Amino acid sequence: MLWIAAFTAEEESVMERFKKILVYVETGPDCERLVERACRLAKLHDAELTLVHVIENLPQPLVVELEAAMKLTRKPAVDLQRVFIEDAQRDLDKWVEALHGEGVAASGKLLRGRPYVEIGHEVITGGHQLLMKVGSSNEEDQLFFGPADMRLLRQNPCPVWIIRPRGKRTISTIVAAIDALPSTTTGSALNKRILGLATSLASSEAAELHVVSAWSLYKESRLRARLPASVVAQLGEVTIANTKLGLSRFIGSADAPIADDHVHLRRGHAARVIVDGVEEFAADLLILGTLTHTGIPAFQMGNTADAVLRQVTCSVLAVKPSDYVPPLLRFREMGLLDA
Repeated sequence: MLWIAAFTAEEESVMERFKKILVYVETGPDCERLVERACRLAKLHDAELTLVHVIENLPQPLVVELEAAMKLTRKPAVDLQRVFIEDAQRDLDKWVEALHGEGVAASGKLLRGRPYVEIGHEVITGGHQLLMKVGSSNEEDQLFFGPADMRLLRQNPCPVWIIRPRGKRTISTIVAAIDALPSTTTGSALNKRILGLATSLASSEAAELHVVSAWSLYKESRLRARLPASVVAQLGEVTIANTKLGLSRFIGSADAPIADDHVHLRRGHAARVIVDGVEEFAADLLILGTLTHTGIPAFQMGNTADAVLRQVTCSVLAVKPSDYVPPLLRFREMGLLDA
Protein backbone atom coordinates (compact mmCIF):
# COMPACT_ATOMS: atom_id res chain seq x y z
CA MET A 1 0.00 0.00 0.00
CA LEU A 2 1.17 3.58 -0.70
CA TRP A 3 0.19 6.75 1.06
CA ILE A 4 -0.72 8.81 -2.01
CA ALA A 5 -0.01 12.52 -1.83
CA ALA A 6 -2.90 14.87 -2.54
CA PHE A 7 -1.49 18.32 -1.96
CA THR A 8 -2.39 21.93 -2.56
CA ALA A 9 -0.19 24.58 -4.17
CA GLU A 10 0.82 25.70 -0.67
CA GLU A 11 1.88 22.18 0.27
CA GLU A 12 3.83 21.78 -2.98
CA SER A 13 6.09 24.60 -1.86
CA VAL A 14 7.33 22.39 0.97
CA MET A 15 9.62 20.68 -1.56
CA GLU A 16 12.41 23.20 -1.15
CA ARG A 17 14.70 24.37 -3.89
CA PHE A 18 18.04 25.49 -2.52
CA LYS A 19 19.20 28.38 -4.68
CA LYS A 20 21.95 29.71 -2.39
CA ILE A 21 24.07 27.21 -0.48
CA LEU A 22 26.79 28.09 2.01
CA VAL A 23 29.61 25.54 2.29
CA TYR A 24 31.81 25.82 5.38
CA VAL A 25 35.19 24.52 4.22
CA GLU A 26 37.70 23.59 6.90
CA THR A 27 40.95 21.67 6.62
CA GLY A 28 41.10 17.90 6.44
CA PRO A 29 40.70 14.94 4.10
CA ASP A 30 36.90 15.20 3.96
CA CYS A 31 36.85 18.61 2.24
CA GLU A 32 36.83 17.00 -1.19
CA ARG A 33 33.79 14.88 -0.30
CA LEU A 34 32.00 17.94 1.11
CA VAL A 35 32.60 20.01 -2.02
CA GLU A 36 31.63 17.05 -4.20
CA ARG A 37 28.32 16.69 -2.33
CA ALA A 38 27.68 20.44 -2.55
CA CYS A 39 28.47 20.37 -6.28
CA ARG A 40 25.97 17.56 -6.84
CA LEU A 41 23.28 19.44 -4.93
CA ALA A 42 24.02 22.70 -6.76
CA LYS A 43 23.58 21.00 -10.13
CA LEU A 44 20.31 19.45 -8.99
CA HIS A 45 18.89 22.76 -7.75
CA ASP A 46 20.68 25.08 -10.19
CA ALA A 47 22.10 26.72 -7.08
CA GLU A 48 24.89 29.15 -6.36
CA LEU A 49 27.58 27.95 -3.95
CA THR A 50 29.50 30.18 -1.56
CA LEU A 51 32.52 28.50 0.02
CA VAL A 52 33.69 30.08 3.26
CA HIS A 53 36.59 29.54 5.62
CA VAL A 54 36.75 31.25 8.99
CA ILE A 55 40.08 32.51 10.29
CA GLU A 56 40.10 32.86 14.06
CA ASN A 57 42.46 35.27 15.80
CA LEU A 58 45.55 33.56 17.15
CA PRO A 59 45.60 33.17 20.94
CA GLN A 60 47.80 35.91 22.37
CA PRO A 61 49.94 33.48 24.44
CA LEU A 62 50.81 31.63 21.22
CA VAL A 63 51.83 34.88 19.51
CA VAL A 64 54.10 35.79 22.43
CA GLU A 65 55.67 32.32 22.59
CA LEU A 66 56.23 32.27 18.83
CA GLU A 67 57.96 35.65 18.87
CA ALA A 68 60.21 34.54 21.73
CA ALA A 69 61.08 31.27 19.97
CA MET A 70 61.94 33.03 16.70
CA LYS A 71 64.22 35.46 18.52
CA LEU A 72 66.17 32.54 19.98
CA THR A 73 66.67 31.06 16.51
CA ARG A 74 67.70 34.49 15.17
CA LYS A 75 65.45 33.93 12.18
CA PRO A 76 62.98 36.44 10.73
CA ALA A 77 59.65 36.63 12.54
CA VAL A 78 56.83 34.59 11.05
CA ASP A 79 53.41 36.17 10.67
CA LEU A 80 51.49 32.98 11.40
CA GLN A 81 48.12 34.68 11.00
CA ARG A 82 49.07 35.79 7.50
CA VAL A 83 50.31 32.28 6.65
CA PHE A 84 46.98 30.80 7.70
CA ILE A 85 45.08 33.38 5.65
CA GLU A 86 47.17 32.73 2.53
CA ASP A 87 46.79 28.95 2.87
CA ALA A 88 43.03 29.24 3.34
CA GLN A 89 42.68 31.58 0.35
CA ARG A 90 44.70 29.19 -1.80
CA ASP A 91 42.43 26.29 -0.86
CA LEU A 92 39.29 28.31 -1.50
CA ASP A 93 40.55 29.40 -4.92
CA LYS A 94 41.32 25.76 -5.78
CA TRP A 95 37.83 24.56 -4.87
CA VAL A 96 36.09 27.45 -6.63
CA GLU A 97 38.08 26.81 -9.80
CA ALA A 98 37.15 23.11 -9.68
CA LEU A 99 33.46 23.99 -9.28
CA HIS A 100 33.60 26.39 -12.21
CA GLY A 101 35.04 23.51 -14.23
CA GLU A 102 31.89 21.55 -13.35
CA GLY A 103 29.70 24.37 -14.58
CA VAL A 104 28.62 25.43 -11.07
CA ALA A 105 28.32 29.09 -10.05
CA ALA A 106 30.63 29.41 -7.05
CA SER A 107 32.59 31.98 -5.08
CA GLY A 108 34.91 31.91 -2.08
CA LYS A 109 35.01 34.12 0.97
CA LEU A 110 37.35 34.38 3.95
CA LEU A 111 35.74 35.39 7.23
CA ARG A 112 37.47 36.58 10.40
CA GLY A 113 36.25 35.88 13.92
CA ARG A 114 34.45 33.13 15.78
CA PRO A 115 33.08 30.53 13.36
CA TYR A 116 29.58 30.16 14.81
CA VAL A 117 29.13 33.95 14.89
CA GLU A 118 30.52 34.64 11.43
CA ILE A 119 28.77 31.70 9.79
CA GLY A 120 25.45 32.66 11.38
CA HIS A 121 25.86 36.25 10.20
CA GLU A 122 26.77 35.12 6.68
CA VAL A 123 23.76 32.79 6.47
CA ILE A 124 21.37 35.61 7.32
CA THR A 125 22.93 38.50 5.42
CA GLY A 126 23.68 36.34 2.38
CA GLY A 127 20.21 34.83 2.25
CA HIS A 128 21.56 31.29 2.20
CA GLN A 129 19.00 28.50 2.30
CA LEU A 130 21.31 25.65 3.33
CA LEU A 131 24.55 25.33 5.30
CA MET A 132 26.84 22.36 4.65
CA LYS A 133 29.94 21.24 6.54
CA VAL A 134 31.86 18.16 7.65
CA GLY A 135 31.31 16.99 11.21
CA SER A 136 33.99 17.85 13.76
CA SER A 137 34.89 14.24 14.46
CA ASN A 138 36.21 13.21 17.86
CA GLU A 139 37.69 9.75 17.32
CA GLU A 140 38.55 9.26 20.98
CA ASP A 141 34.94 9.72 22.14
CA GLN A 142 33.53 8.28 18.89
CA LEU A 143 31.46 11.43 18.44
CA PHE A 144 30.69 12.73 14.96
CA PHE A 145 29.30 16.09 16.07
CA GLY A 146 31.61 18.26 18.14
CA PRO A 147 30.85 21.43 20.13
CA ALA A 148 31.38 23.60 17.04
CA ASP A 149 28.78 21.59 15.13
CA MET A 150 26.26 21.83 17.95
CA ARG A 151 26.70 25.60 18.08
CA LEU A 152 26.14 25.95 14.35
CA LEU A 153 23.06 23.75 14.58
CA ARG A 154 21.66 25.91 17.37
CA GLN A 155 22.43 29.26 15.81
CA ASN A 156 21.46 28.96 12.15
CA PRO A 157 17.92 29.48 10.87
CA CYS A 158 18.44 27.53 7.64
CA PRO A 159 18.73 23.74 7.37
CA VAL A 160 22.20 22.52 8.35
CA TRP A 161 23.66 19.46 6.63
CA ILE A 162 26.56 17.96 8.56
CA ILE A 163 28.36 15.23 6.66
CA ARG A 164 29.79 12.27 8.52
CA PRO A 165 33.61 12.34 8.54
CA ARG A 166 35.20 9.48 6.62
CA GLY A 167 31.77 8.35 5.45
CA LYS A 168 30.83 6.97 2.06
CA ARG A 169 30.15 9.27 -0.87
CA THR A 170 26.70 7.96 -1.74
CA ILE A 171 23.39 8.05 0.14
CA SER A 172 21.55 4.73 0.04
CA THR A 173 19.17 5.08 2.99
CA ILE A 174 17.48 8.14 4.51
CA VAL A 175 15.61 8.21 7.81
CA ALA A 176 13.21 11.12 8.43
CA ALA A 177 11.96 11.67 11.98
CA ILE A 178 8.69 13.51 12.58
CA ASP A 179 6.35 14.24 15.49
CA ALA A 180 3.03 12.59 14.65
CA LEU A 181 1.12 14.76 17.15
CA PRO A 182 2.71 18.23 17.12
CA SER A 183 1.18 20.60 19.65
CA THR A 184 1.53 23.72 17.48
CA THR A 185 1.07 24.81 13.87
CA THR A 186 4.82 25.46 13.81
CA GLY A 187 5.42 21.81 14.62
CA SER A 188 3.06 20.75 11.83
CA ALA A 189 4.85 23.00 9.34
CA LEU A 190 8.18 21.58 10.47
CA ASN A 191 6.93 18.03 9.82
CA LYS A 192 5.93 18.98 6.28
CA ARG A 193 9.28 20.62 5.71
CA ILE A 194 11.13 17.50 6.89
CA LEU A 195 9.05 15.22 4.67
CA GLY A 196 9.47 17.57 1.71
CA LEU A 197 13.25 17.48 2.02
CA ALA A 198 13.27 13.74 2.66
CA THR A 199 11.18 12.80 -0.38
CA SER A 200 13.09 15.20 -2.62
CA LEU A 201 16.50 13.86 -1.56
CA ALA A 202 15.35 10.25 -1.68
CA SER A 203 14.27 10.82 -5.27
CA SER A 204 17.44 12.61 -6.37
CA GLU A 205 19.72 10.09 -4.66
CA ALA A 206 17.65 7.02 -5.62
CA ALA A 207 17.72 6.27 -1.90
CA GLU A 208 15.42 4.23 0.31
CA LEU A 209 13.36 6.42 2.65
CA HIS A 210 12.08 5.39 6.07
CA VAL A 211 9.91 7.66 8.24
CA VAL A 212 10.03 7.08 11.99
CA SER A 213 7.87 8.49 14.76
CA ALA A 214 7.39 7.70 18.43
CA TRP A 215 4.45 7.47 20.77
CA SER A 216 4.16 7.07 24.53
CA LEU A 217 1.48 7.35 27.17
CA TYR A 218 1.87 10.59 29.09
CA LYS A 219 3.16 9.97 32.65
CA GLU A 220 2.44 6.27 32.26
CA SER A 221 4.19 5.15 35.45
CA ARG A 222 2.24 7.67 37.55
CA LEU A 223 -1.01 6.73 35.83
CA ARG A 224 -0.44 3.07 36.61
CA ALA A 225 0.14 3.93 40.26
CA ARG A 226 -3.15 5.84 40.49
CA LEU A 227 -5.57 4.24 38.03
CA PRO A 228 -6.95 0.75 37.33
CA ALA A 229 -5.00 -1.21 34.72
CA SER A 230 -8.04 -1.32 32.43
CA VAL A 231 -8.27 2.47 32.39
CA VAL A 232 -4.56 2.84 31.62
CA ALA A 233 -4.89 0.29 28.82
CA GLN A 234 -7.81 2.23 27.35
CA LEU A 235 -5.84 5.48 27.49
CA GLY A 236 -3.00 3.73 25.70
CA GLU A 237 -5.31 2.53 22.94
CA VAL A 238 -6.69 6.03 22.44
CA THR A 239 -3.18 7.52 22.37
CA ILE A 240 -1.86 5.12 19.75
CA ALA A 241 -5.02 5.50 17.63
CA ASN A 242 -4.66 9.29 17.63
CA THR A 243 -0.95 9.04 16.89
CA LYS A 244 -1.53 6.69 13.94
CA LEU A 245 -4.15 9.08 12.57
CA GLY A 246 -1.82 12.06 12.90
CA LEU A 247 1.03 10.19 11.26
CA SER A 248 -1.13 9.04 8.35
CA ARG A 249 -2.22 12.62 7.67
CA PHE A 250 1.37 13.85 7.42
CA ILE A 251 2.45 10.91 5.28
CA GLY A 252 -0.57 11.39 3.02
CA SER A 253 0.32 15.04 2.43
CA ALA A 254 3.95 14.31 1.52
CA ASP A 255 5.29 15.43 -1.85
CA ALA A 256 5.75 11.83 -3.02
CA PRO A 257 4.18 8.49 -2.09
CA ILE A 258 5.84 6.62 0.78
CA ALA A 259 5.46 2.86 1.06
CA ASP A 260 3.37 1.72 4.01
CA ASP A 261 6.10 -0.63 5.25
CA HIS A 262 8.57 2.27 5.29
CA VAL A 263 6.53 4.19 7.87
CA HIS A 264 7.40 3.14 11.40
CA LEU A 265 5.53 4.13 14.56
CA ARG A 266 7.36 2.83 17.61
CA ARG A 267 6.58 3.04 21.30
CA GLY A 268 9.16 4.76 23.48
CA HIS A 269 11.07 7.97 24.07
CA ALA A 270 11.45 9.89 20.81
CA ALA A 271 15.25 10.12 20.98
CA ARG A 272 15.61 6.38 21.57
CA VAL A 273 13.17 5.53 18.77
CA ILE A 274 15.03 7.76 16.30
CA VAL A 275 18.48 6.42 17.21
CA ASP A 276 17.21 2.83 17.00
CA GLY A 277 15.69 3.58 13.59
CA VAL A 278 18.96 5.01 12.30
CA GLU A 279 20.79 1.87 13.43
CA GLU A 280 18.12 -0.59 12.26
CA PHE A 281 17.97 0.80 8.73
CA ALA A 282 21.70 1.62 8.52
CA ALA A 283 20.87 5.20 7.60
CA ASP A 284 23.39 7.29 5.69
CA LEU A 285 21.39 10.46 6.37
CA LEU A 286 19.03 11.43 9.18
CA ILE A 287 16.63 14.33 8.65
CA LEU A 288 15.07 15.73 11.81
CA GLY A 289 13.71 18.93 13.29
CA THR A 290 15.35 20.95 16.02
CA LEU A 291 12.29 22.69 17.40
CA THR A 292 12.89 23.83 20.97
CA HIS A 293 10.26 24.11 23.69
CA THR A 294 12.62 25.78 26.18
CA GLY A 295 11.89 29.40 25.35
CA ILE A 296 15.60 30.01 24.64
CA PRO A 297 15.81 29.14 20.94
CA ALA A 298 19.13 30.89 20.37
CA PHE A 299 21.12 28.62 22.61
CA GLN A 300 19.22 25.34 22.89
CA MET A 301 17.74 22.88 20.51
CA GLY A 302 14.88 20.63 21.47
CA ASN A 303 15.84 18.01 24.04
CA THR A 304 15.07 15.20 21.59
CA ALA A 305 17.28 16.58 18.81
CA ASP A 306 20.10 17.30 21.23
CA ALA A 307 20.01 13.74 22.60
CA VAL A 308 19.84 12.20 19.13
CA LEU A 309 22.77 14.17 17.75
CA ARG A 310 24.98 13.00 20.60
CA GLN A 311 24.36 9.37 19.66
CA VAL A 312 24.01 8.95 15.89
CA THR A 313 26.99 8.33 13.62
CA CYS A 314 25.45 9.11 10.22
CA SER A 315 25.21 12.40 8.35
CA VAL A 316 22.46 14.71 9.59
CA LEU A 317 20.25 17.32 7.96
CA ALA A 318 18.80 19.38 10.81
CA VAL A 319 15.79 21.56 10.05
CA LYS A 320 14.20 24.45 11.94
CA PRO A 321 10.82 26.08 11.33
CA SER A 322 10.94 28.30 8.24
CA ASP A 323 10.14 31.41 10.31
CA TYR A 324 12.87 30.79 12.91
CA VAL A 325 15.16 33.82 13.41
CA PRO A 326 18.07 33.41 15.86
CA PRO A 327 18.65 36.30 18.28
CA LEU A 328 22.40 36.10 17.64
CA LEU A 329 22.31 38.74 14.91
CA ARG A 330 20.23 41.08 17.06
CA PHE A 331 22.70 40.68 19.94
CA ARG A 332 25.56 41.58 17.61
CA GLU A 333 23.78 44.64 16.19
CA MET A 334 23.06 45.81 19.75
CA GLY A 335 26.75 45.54 20.59
CA LEU A 336 26.17 42.73 23.08
CA LEU A 337 28.34 40.29 21.15
CA ASP A 338 31.83 41.00 19.90
CA ALA A 339 32.99 39.67 16.57
